[in-house]
Amino acid sequence: MNQESYKLNLRNDYVFKMMHYMDQEKGKRIFANMIKAFTGIEVTNVVFKPTDLYPMNVNGKDVRFDLCASVDTKSSVDVEMQVYHMNGLTERIAYYSAMLFTSSNNKGDAYTELEEVTCLALCANNVFTELSDYSHTFYFKSLENGVLLTDKLKTHIIEMKKGVNHIIETREFENLTIKEKWIYFLMRYEQDTKDPFILKLLETEEIFRTVKEVLQMIGDDELAALLIDSLELLFPLGLEGAHLAHHHAREHDSARQHRCCQQYQHRKHQADGDRARRKAGDERIVRLRHGHDEGK
Repeated sequence: MNQESYKLNLRNDYVFKMMHYMDQEKGKRIFANMIKAFTGIEVTNVVFKPTDLYPMNVNGKDVRFDLCASVDTKSSVDVEMQVYHMNGLTERIAYYSAMLFTSSNNKGDAYTELEEVTCLALCANNVFTELSDYSHTFYFKSLENGVLLTDKLKTHIIEMKKGVNHIIETREFENLTIKEKWIYFLMRYEQDTKDPFILKLLETEEIFRTVKEVLQMIGDDELAALLIDSLELLFPLGLEGAHLAHHHAREHDSARQHRCCQQYQHRKHQADGDRARRKAGDERIVRLRHGHDEGK
Protein backbone atom coordinates (compact mmCIF):
# COMPACT_ATOMS: atom_id res chain seq x y z
CA MET A 1 0.00 0.00 0.00
CA ASN A 2 1.26 3.45 -0.89
CA GLN A 3 1.60 5.42 2.35
CA GLU A 4 0.93 8.65 0.43
CA SER A 5 -2.69 7.52 0.06
CA TYR A 6 -3.19 8.49 3.71
CA LYS A 7 -2.28 12.08 2.90
CA LEU A 8 -4.82 12.64 0.17
CA ASN A 9 -6.88 15.70 0.97
CA LEU A 10 -10.54 14.78 0.48
CA ARG A 11 -11.47 18.44 0.24
CA ASN A 12 -9.39 18.98 -2.89
CA ASP A 13 -11.38 19.09 -6.13
CA TYR A 14 -9.30 16.52 -8.00
CA VAL A 15 -9.11 14.00 -5.16
CA PHE A 16 -12.81 14.50 -4.38
CA LYS A 17 -13.74 13.75 -8.00
CA MET A 18 -11.36 10.79 -8.28
CA MET A 19 -12.90 9.35 -5.11
CA HIS A 20 -16.08 8.89 -7.14
CA TYR A 21 -14.65 8.08 -10.58
CA MET A 22 -11.61 5.87 -9.86
CA ASP A 23 -13.86 2.86 -9.26
CA GLN A 24 -17.34 3.79 -10.42
CA GLU A 25 -19.12 0.95 -8.65
CA LYS A 26 -17.65 2.04 -5.34
CA GLY A 27 -17.90 5.70 -6.31
CA LYS A 28 -21.64 5.49 -6.88
CA ARG A 29 -22.12 3.84 -3.48
CA ILE A 30 -20.06 6.58 -1.87
CA PHE A 31 -22.06 9.27 -3.71
CA ALA A 32 -25.44 7.76 -2.75
CA ASN A 33 -24.47 7.46 0.91
CA MET A 34 -23.08 10.99 1.03
CA ILE A 35 -26.17 12.49 -0.62
CA LYS A 36 -28.51 10.73 1.79
CA ALA A 37 -26.40 11.88 4.74
CA PHE A 38 -26.38 15.55 3.76
CA THR A 39 -29.74 15.98 2.00
CA GLY A 40 -31.94 13.11 3.15
CA ILE A 41 -32.52 11.99 -0.44
CA GLU A 42 -32.76 8.20 -0.79
CA VAL A 43 -30.71 7.29 -3.88
CA THR A 44 -30.95 3.88 -5.55
CA ASN A 45 -29.50 4.72 -8.97
CA VAL A 46 -26.64 7.11 -9.84
CA VAL A 47 -25.57 8.20 -13.33
CA PHE A 48 -22.69 10.65 -13.38
CA LYS A 49 -23.23 13.51 -15.82
CA PRO A 50 -20.84 15.86 -17.66
CA THR A 51 -19.58 18.57 -15.34
CA ASP A 52 -19.40 21.41 -17.89
CA LEU A 53 -22.44 23.49 -18.84
CA TYR A 54 -22.43 26.39 -21.28
CA PRO A 55 -25.00 29.23 -21.29
CA MET A 56 -27.19 29.99 -24.28
CA ASN A 57 -25.83 33.54 -24.15
CA VAL A 58 -22.30 33.41 -25.55
CA ASN A 59 -21.30 36.12 -23.08
CA GLY A 60 -22.73 34.25 -20.10
CA LYS A 61 -20.70 32.50 -17.43
CA ASP A 62 -19.77 28.86 -17.99
CA VAL A 63 -20.37 26.32 -15.25
CA ARG A 64 -18.00 23.59 -14.09
CA PHE A 65 -19.49 21.37 -11.41
CA ASP A 66 -17.28 19.35 -9.08
CA LEU A 67 -19.73 16.46 -9.29
CA CYS A 68 -23.03 16.19 -11.10
CA ALA A 69 -25.30 13.16 -11.32
CA SER A 70 -28.79 12.05 -12.21
CA VAL A 71 -30.29 10.16 -9.31
CA ASP A 72 -33.23 7.82 -9.79
CA THR A 73 -35.81 9.59 -12.01
CA LYS A 74 -36.36 13.29 -12.66
CA SER A 75 -33.72 14.44 -10.21
CA SER A 76 -30.20 15.88 -10.54
CA VAL A 77 -27.66 16.62 -7.82
CA ASP A 78 -24.71 19.01 -7.99
CA VAL A 79 -22.04 18.66 -5.30
CA GLU A 80 -19.46 21.40 -4.77
CA MET A 81 -16.43 21.08 -2.52
CA GLN A 82 -15.36 24.58 -1.50
CA VAL A 83 -12.03 24.80 0.32
CA TYR A 84 -11.28 28.52 0.43
CA HIS A 85 -13.54 31.41 1.30
CA MET A 86 -14.69 33.23 -1.83
CA ASN A 87 -16.79 36.30 -2.41
CA GLY A 88 -20.02 35.53 -4.19
CA LEU A 89 -20.16 31.87 -3.14
CA THR A 90 -23.89 31.89 -2.44
CA GLU A 91 -24.57 33.65 -5.75
CA ARG A 92 -22.43 31.07 -7.57
CA ILE A 93 -24.38 28.24 -5.97
CA ALA A 94 -27.66 29.86 -7.03
CA TYR A 95 -26.31 30.31 -10.58
CA TYR A 96 -25.20 26.66 -10.75
CA SER A 97 -28.63 25.50 -9.57
CA ALA A 98 -30.41 27.65 -12.14
CA MET A 99 -28.16 26.42 -14.96
CA LEU A 100 -28.74 22.80 -14.01
CA PHE A 101 -32.50 23.38 -13.64
CA THR A 102 -32.74 24.73 -17.20
CA SER A 103 -30.46 22.15 -18.83
CA SER A 104 -32.79 19.16 -18.85
CA ASN A 105 -34.12 17.54 -22.00
CA ASN A 106 -37.71 18.40 -21.14
CA LYS A 107 -39.24 19.74 -24.37
CA GLY A 108 -42.94 18.92 -24.44
CA ASP A 109 -43.09 18.00 -20.75
CA ALA A 110 -45.47 19.69 -18.38
CA TYR A 111 -43.89 22.17 -15.99
CA THR A 112 -44.97 19.94 -13.14
CA GLU A 113 -42.66 17.29 -14.63
CA LEU A 114 -39.54 19.45 -14.49
CA GLU A 115 -36.50 17.73 -13.05
CA GLU A 116 -35.77 18.33 -9.39
CA VAL A 117 -32.39 19.92 -8.72
CA THR A 118 -30.46 19.73 -5.47
CA CYS A 119 -27.23 21.63 -4.92
CA LEU A 120 -24.98 20.53 -2.06
CA ALA A 121 -22.10 22.83 -1.11
CA LEU A 122 -19.55 21.33 1.28
CA CYS A 123 -17.59 24.29 2.62
CA ALA A 124 -14.39 23.78 4.59
CA ASN A 125 -14.59 27.32 6.01
CA ASN A 126 -17.36 29.47 7.42
CA VAL A 127 -19.91 31.02 5.08
CA PHE A 128 -22.41 32.59 7.47
CA THR A 129 -20.14 33.91 10.19
CA GLU A 130 -23.04 35.44 12.12
CA LEU A 131 -24.79 32.06 12.52
CA SER A 132 -23.88 29.28 14.92
CA ASP A 133 -25.62 26.53 12.94
CA TYR A 134 -23.47 24.66 10.44
CA SER A 135 -26.14 23.04 8.25
CA HIS A 136 -28.47 25.17 6.13
CA THR A 137 -31.26 24.21 3.70
CA PHE A 138 -32.76 26.74 1.28
CA TYR A 139 -36.00 26.65 -0.73
CA PHE A 140 -37.98 29.20 -2.72
CA LYS A 141 -40.34 30.51 -0.05
CA SER A 142 -42.42 33.61 0.57
CA LEU A 143 -40.76 36.14 2.85
CA GLU A 144 -44.17 37.16 4.19
CA ASN A 145 -45.75 33.84 5.17
CA GLY A 146 -43.29 31.06 4.35
CA VAL A 147 -45.42 29.60 1.57
CA LEU A 148 -43.30 27.30 -0.63
CA LEU A 149 -43.16 28.39 -4.27
CA THR A 150 -41.65 25.09 -5.49
CA ASP A 151 -39.77 22.18 -4.00
CA LYS A 152 -37.93 21.42 -7.24
CA LEU A 153 -34.97 23.62 -6.32
CA LYS A 154 -33.14 22.93 -3.08
CA THR A 155 -29.76 24.10 -1.82
CA HIS A 156 -27.85 22.66 1.11
CA ILE A 157 -24.81 24.52 2.47
CA ILE A 158 -22.71 22.69 5.03
CA GLU A 159 -20.12 24.68 7.01
CA MET A 160 -17.84 21.77 7.89
CA LYS A 161 -15.41 23.71 10.08
CA LYS A 162 -18.28 24.68 12.39
CA GLY A 163 -19.53 21.10 12.20
CA VAL A 164 -16.23 19.64 13.38
CA ASN A 165 -16.04 22.14 16.24
CA HIS A 166 -19.59 21.22 17.24
CA ILE A 167 -18.72 17.51 17.20
CA ILE A 168 -15.54 17.95 19.25
CA GLU A 169 -17.18 20.22 21.83
CA THR A 170 -20.56 18.58 22.33
CA ARG A 171 -20.85 15.09 20.84
CA GLU A 172 -19.99 11.54 21.83
CA PHE A 173 -19.12 9.15 19.02
CA GLU A 174 -22.06 6.85 19.78
CA ASN A 175 -24.48 9.75 19.26
CA LEU A 176 -23.12 11.05 15.95
CA THR A 177 -25.52 11.27 13.02
CA ILE A 178 -24.36 10.01 9.61
CA LYS A 179 -24.14 13.66 8.51
CA GLU A 180 -21.79 14.46 11.39
CA LYS A 181 -19.72 11.37 10.61
CA TRP A 182 -19.28 12.47 7.01
CA ILE A 183 -18.29 16.00 8.06
CA TYR A 184 -15.71 14.70 10.48
CA PHE A 185 -14.31 12.22 7.96
CA LEU A 186 -14.02 14.76 5.15
CA MET A 187 -12.34 17.31 7.39
CA ARG A 188 -10.04 15.15 9.49
CA TYR A 189 -9.15 11.93 7.66
CA GLU A 190 -5.81 12.99 6.18
CA GLN A 191 -4.77 15.04 9.21
CA ASP A 192 -4.49 12.24 11.74
CA THR A 193 -5.12 8.61 10.82
CA LYS A 194 -4.80 7.74 14.53
CA ASP A 195 -7.63 10.09 15.49
CA PRO A 196 -9.93 7.92 17.67
CA PHE A 197 -13.04 9.15 15.86
CA ILE A 198 -11.51 8.32 12.46
CA LEU A 199 -10.48 4.86 13.69
CA LYS A 200 -14.00 4.22 14.98
CA LEU A 201 -15.54 5.43 11.72
CA LEU A 202 -13.37 3.00 9.77
CA GLU A 203 -14.19 0.23 12.20
CA THR A 204 -17.96 0.72 12.33
CA GLU A 205 -18.95 2.17 8.94
CA GLU A 206 -18.47 0.17 5.77
CA ILE A 207 -18.85 3.26 3.59
CA PHE A 208 -15.73 4.88 5.07
CA ARG A 209 -13.75 1.69 4.60
CA THR A 210 -14.85 1.84 0.97
CA VAL A 211 -13.60 5.43 0.72
CA LYS A 212 -10.28 4.35 2.21
CA GLU A 213 -10.00 1.55 -0.38
CA VAL A 214 -10.56 4.02 -3.22
CA LEU A 215 -8.05 6.47 -1.76
CA GLN A 216 -5.50 3.68 -1.63
CA MET A 217 -6.23 2.94 -5.30
CA ILE A 218 -5.65 6.60 -6.15
CA GLY A 219 -2.44 6.71 -4.11
CA ASP A 220 -1.16 3.54 -5.81
CA ASP A 221 -2.03 4.76 -9.31
CA GLU A 222 1.11 6.17 -10.92
CA LEU A 223 -0.67 8.64 -13.20
CA ALA A 224 -2.98 9.89 -10.45
CA ALA A 225 -0.04 10.20 -8.05
CA LEU A 226 1.92 12.17 -10.66
CA LEU A 227 -0.97 14.54 -11.24
CA ILE A 228 -1.59 14.96 -7.52
CA ASP A 229 2.06 15.63 -6.81
CA SER A 230 2.54 18.07 -9.68
CA LEU A 231 -0.61 20.00 -8.81
CA GLU A 232 0.37 20.10 -5.13
CA LEU A 233 -2.94 18.69 -4.02
CA LEU A 234 -1.17 17.22 -1.02
CA PHE A 235 0.31 20.57 -0.02
CA PRO A 236 -1.79 21.49 3.03
CA LEU A 237 -1.81 25.27 2.58
CA GLY A 238 -2.33 25.33 -1.17
CA LEU A 239 -1.24 28.17 -3.44
CA GLU A 240 -3.35 30.75 -1.62
CA GLY A 241 -1.89 29.80 1.76
CA ALA A 242 1.62 29.79 0.34
CA HIS A 243 1.07 33.30 -0.99
CA LEU A 244 0.16 34.49 2.52
CA ALA A 245 3.17 32.70 3.99
CA HIS A 246 5.38 34.45 1.43
CA HIS A 247 4.45 37.80 2.94
CA HIS A 248 4.69 36.61 6.54
CA ALA A 249 8.17 35.23 5.89
CA ARG A 250 9.46 38.77 5.32
CA GLU A 251 8.75 39.61 8.95
CA HIS A 252 9.08 36.25 10.70
CA ASP A 253 12.18 34.23 9.90
CA SER A 254 10.92 30.69 10.48
CA ALA A 255 11.89 27.54 8.60
CA ARG A 256 8.25 26.63 7.90
CA GLN A 257 7.44 30.02 6.42
CA HIS A 258 10.56 29.94 4.28
CA ARG A 259 9.57 26.52 2.95
CA CYS A 260 6.15 27.92 2.09
CA CYS A 261 7.78 30.91 0.42
CA GLN A 262 10.06 28.68 -1.64
CA GLN A 263 7.12 26.48 -2.55
CA TYR A 264 5.18 29.51 -3.70
CA GLN A 265 8.05 30.74 -5.87
CA HIS A 266 8.41 27.29 -7.40
CA ARG A 267 4.65 27.20 -8.15
CA LYS A 268 4.86 30.54 -9.94
CA HIS A 269 7.53 29.18 -12.28
CA GLN A 270 5.56 25.98 -12.88
CA ALA A 271 2.21 27.64 -13.65
CA ASP A 272 2.14 26.79 -17.35
CA GLY A 273 3.07 23.19 -16.73
CA ASP A 274 0.48 22.90 -13.99
CA ARG A 275 -2.27 24.13 -16.29
CA ALA A 276 -1.34 21.44 -18.80
CA ARG A 277 -1.32 18.77 -16.09
CA ARG A 278 -4.62 20.00 -14.70
CA LYS A 279 -6.08 19.66 -18.18
CA ALA A 280 -4.70 16.12 -18.32
CA GLY A 281 -6.30 15.42 -14.94
CA ASP A 282 -9.67 16.76 -16.12
CA GLU A 283 -9.44 14.68 -19.28
CA ARG A 284 -8.71 11.56 -17.26
CA ILE A 285 -11.70 12.21 -15.05
CA VAL A 286 -13.89 12.36 -18.18
CA ARG A 287 -12.43 9.06 -19.40
CA LEU A 288 -13.01 7.43 -16.02
CA ARG A 289 -16.59 8.73 -15.91
CA HIS A 290 -17.27 7.11 -19.28
CA GLY A 291 -15.30 3.96 -18.50
CA HIS A 292 -12.71 4.61 -21.22
CA ASP A 293 -9.58 4.97 -19.11
CA GLU A 294 -6.73 2.75 -20.25
CA GLY A 295 -5.18 2.36 -16.81
CA LYS A 296 -1.88 3.48 -15.41
